[in-house]
Amino acid sequence: MTLGTGNDSTSTGSFRWPMDVEFIDQGGTEYAWVADYTSCLLKKVDATTGAEVRSISVCNNGVTVDVPGNRIYVVSWKFKRVYVYDLNGTSIASWGSTGTGTCQFSNPWDIDLVNGVLYVTDAQNARVEAFTTAGVCLGQWGTVGVGPYQLRSPSGITHDAQGNIYVADAGNDRIQEFSFSVAVPSGGDTVAPSTATVTSPVADQVMQPQPFTISGAAADNVGIASVNVAVKNITTGLWWSAKDCPWTTAKTWNLSPVISPTRTSVTYALGFVGVGYGQFYSAQAQAKDTSGNAKAGATVKFSTAGASSSDSVAPTTSLAHPVANATLPPGVVTMDGQTTDNVAVAAVEVAIRDRNTGLWWNAETSSWGPLRWLAATVESEGALSSAWSYPWSGGVAGGLYYVQARSTDGASNVGPAPYASVQFARA
Repeated sequence: MTLGTGNDSTSTGSFRWPMDVEFIDQGGTEYAWVADYTSCLLKKVDATTGAEVRSISVCNNGVTVDVPGNRIYVVSWKFKRVYVYDLNGTSIASWGSTGTGTCQFSNPWDIDLVNGVLYVTDAQNARVEAFTTAGVCLGQWGTVGVGPYQLRSPSGITHDAQGNIYVADAGNDRIQEFSFSVAVPSGGDTVAPSTATVTSPVADQVMQPQPFTISGAAADNVGIASVNVAVKNITTGLWWSAKDCPWTTAKTWNLSPVISPTRTSVTYALGFVGVGYGQFYSAQAQAKDTSGNAKAGATVKFSTAGASSSDSVAPTTSLAHPVANATLPPGVVTMDGQTTDNVAVAAVEVAIRDRNTGLWWNAETSSWGPLRWLAATVESEGALSSAWSYPWSGGVAGGLYYVQARSTDGASNVGPAPYASVQFARA
């Protein structure tokens, strides 16, 4: 059924911008208390017949009901206060003050009662504030931002049967869940997330030229706080922004919705709607843990149907450093060179071999094993020519090594062997 006449009116049975609703059972009859924003009325409506039973004059936009305690708590955006009534609508008390100080209100939006504690969202102060039912401040959390415990214009708030709190983080286009049954990770975590992967699309997959989902996984030793995804059009060199969907020259990390089977292992899924016909793209995930440590994973390249397959010319790669038979100093050394293509440079990879053991370097495990190609950084993806580099800190003093490099273009052509290569040693 529908409650309300559909008329924009303050008259009985009508609403003017209803913002919140709470249901109660009184004497076997179910009623709805509706926070009606523009009319400055809190209306009690029979949930079965739709008849308005009574109204309370209070400029409000959030309401919560405590049936056992015989209380209704209403938050007022206009007067920056919480008003308290009994279940029949009789005024009992009010409390709150205007400002940005602890537990003060600038634009209080919604209110919820969880295990005897009142929680109020404040859209302008970008936080959630906690009070006793008598209005005593218990604390608050939230600052402006997109990270963990950060908010932008928080609006609605509710909870589940386990007491977990859900906040509509309106300005960040997300819902944040807060749990009191899971301890907040302690500080001092200096270990970055171990995983930040893109699992779909897979490398070189051809997608239909319509919106699709970029998804993957992230893991951390303590807890994942957020996952961001960067999407690049390799041909144009521009980055996609999920906010209003423009393409920009600056690399843009887009906050992705996260599913949390556990605190330390999550999956994510980001809707990519900036899709074009016949385009080449790359996607990369970045995970942040609860201490702010970040890890960016490997880049995955894919395309959309219609991308030109006429490019059959493979790119070329050169090695500038190290020079042949050089002895490299201890610590991090940078291997670099140049790559060129007739249409668009996409990627460069290097492989490093121990000349004594014949094994190849695995950067993920910092160990030696089968042949492993390692992704280098390309300065100008999508260009006809670009510099590239790869930092390496492996090897031992006196070790003898060999490095080779190959490149891939936007049509997935791989530079043929023999690859650019040199021998070198470690001091």
